[in-house]
Amino acid sequence: MELQYRATIQLTFYCVALMGRTEALDNRLPEIQGRDLPLLRLLTPILKMWSAKNAFALSQEAMECFGGQGYMEETGIGRIMRDVLVNTIWEGTSNVMALDVLRVMTETGGSVLQVYSDAVRGMLAPLKTRSEWSKSVKSLEECLVLIAIRFTSYATLEGRKILEASARGLSFAMADVFAGALLCQHAVWSEAKAKAHSSNSIAATEAQVDRISAQRWCEELYKRVEHQIQTLGQDERYDQDHQMLFGLADARRANTTAPAAGRVAGHAYGEAKL
Repeated sequence: MELQYRATIQLTFYCVALMGRTEALDNRLPEIQGRDLPLLRLLTPILKMWSAKNAFALSQEAMECFGGQGYMEETGIGRIMRDVLVNTIWEGTSNVMALDVLRVMTETGGSVLQVYSDAVRGMLAPLKTRSEWSKSVKSLEECLVLIAIRFTSYATLEGRKILEASARGLSFAMADVFAGALLCQHAVWSEAKAKAHSSNSIAATEAQVDRISAQRWCEELYKRVEHQIQTLGQDERYDQDHQMLFGLADARRANTTAPAAGRVAGHAYGEAKL
């Protein structure tokens, strides 16, 4: 819960900062036109679906932590759970948001994915010479490669159906990776703050907690990202999913429209007679 909360806060306020820059500064500036605007356009649907989906799970965990008292209406957690359920509707269903992410990526010819990757690598740059961050940096960079390979491999007309079917997983993976980079960046800032106030034991503890949180998130990230987008590239799985969902309905529809000779006493072959 704590890790997810920290990651969500980081990504949320990063998007707030992007919005502030695009609204306050001249949009003709190269860094706004070439980085902030496309990045905000990409991260907005990602943040909306990711935070809305995680909100209910975290609220449920919070209720469970309180046991029976958490279930009681007087604690207010029940109301919170009811409220967060509507986020995926008000903010757009996760499927719609994920398809919007694909729309942004395809409309820009994949260039926004490069902007995304550059932003992540820019946050990791100060950590590359520090051995204690090597695992985190490696994990994030490998995730970036995995996301890029998956998208470019199926950004074709033939692969479109597979990419669309896996859009949610791809969007969640992109959120996790960007949040991981932000956690690392925050940990570096927190460490510098602690050094500047060396007599402040609270600042030192805070820096340590921030570092542990960022490293744990990043070092456990690759397997999660790999799982989130594993359906990409599995044509057989896509066909099986379609068969499970629509196979029987398609067969019945085909049987219904079959010639009259294919029917006996008003019943289609293969259908149970009541």
